[in-house]
Amino acid sequence: MSGNSSHSWQSEKRPAIPEIVRGHIENGASLWVQYQELREALPEDDTIVQHAWRRLSANLRGAELSGDLGWELSLAQAEDFPEAGEFFILTWLALVVSDRQRLGKVIDLVAENPESIVGVNGAVTLAPVKWLSPFVQGWLESPQWPARVAALAACARHGQDLGSRLPVLLSDRHPEVRMHAVRLLARTGAFEPQLLAELKIDKNPNVRLEAALLLAESGDREGALEVLKALVEDPKTADAVAQRALDRAATLADDDEIKDWVRTMLAKGELDAQAIRVVGIHGDAASWPWLISQMEKGATAEIAGFAACDMLGCELTIGTFFTDDPMRVSDEVAAQYDVDFAILPDVQQFRIALATERLSPLLGEERSLRARTLDRYRAEARSATA
Repeated sequence: MSGNSSHSWQSEKRPAIPEIVRGHIENGASLWVQYQELREALPEDDTIVQHAWRRLSANLRGAELSGDLGWELSLAQAEDFPEAGEFFILTWLALVVSDRQRLGKVIDLVAENPESIVGVNGAVTLAPVKWLSPFVQGWLESPQWPARVAALAACARHGQDLGSRLPVLLSDRHPEVRMHAVRLLARTGAFEPQLLAELKIDKNPNVRLEAALLLAESGDREGALEVLKALVEDPKTADAVAQRALDRAATLADDDEIKDWVRTMLAKGELDAQAIRVVGIHGDAASWPWLISQMEKGATAEIAGFAACDMLGCELTIGTFFTDDPMRVSDEVAAQYDVDFAILPDVQQFRIALATERLSPLLGEERSLRARTLDRYRAEARSATA
């Protein structure tokens, strides 16, 4: 009786071990994403960041101790869900045992799922030098772009100067390699005019953004602004890249330059989403008729409403200038959005406000919350370089 009970207990417990390991892997993947977001928003020594690191470390340790089982489960997870967090764990487990074959498998998978390179770089930048040193040279010479990117991320994190090899990587055939080579160039402080001139006109927006940031760091404010503004105004630029370009441009330009930029944009008439946001963040009362016209167009109604919120420094709420009533938007706007779920600008309310000058107090000396925040960033940047 007791023997059967013991056997039954062991049979029930054995399958739980992979589940525990899988839990460490899944938790570690999501916790790493959370940790990255917190590091970008808060100082490294912030209590919240440190707490997130401790939780991540505990799950990493659990996955490490599981040995081959952890690797196999992590590999399956990354193949099923090729996201950054999953590839962070997979790369970490290959590095911790210094397994060249497993790292090769990671590189192969990233070549098939390019966006997952973020997770690989995350593991590389957190790993100690002794884990990386056996592989970096081979990665630099690898024909596979993810390996070259991983090597550059490692060199940037640990201050390795590649010397004459760096210009070759700056002209690499893969844009992700070029982008990371620019980041490494920024760390070396070797701002060669000819290299920067070539990077400014790179065909990849991500590379041009990194080049603009490097130009700003090198002291070429006008050159940086030229590239950043072009990125914001180019409808082919991905939203995330355009947003970073917009934020950096706003911290580099003074108020007069921003106003000139807004006037130039308004003269063009047709703008993409990020350029409309520039008008909302930095425009004045003269921008309102133009913004209202954008609210009446199907393609730009929503972002024009967001821009209006930026200008007013208000929340997007129903009942004042926004509506969830499909009867209060134009047919063109209704055709663009699922009006059963959308919260869209109520153009009629904006027109009434303009006619009765209800907006005057908001559009006088007071600027939007976002614009005031950017003013503070500029002041901090000036004081840091004084």
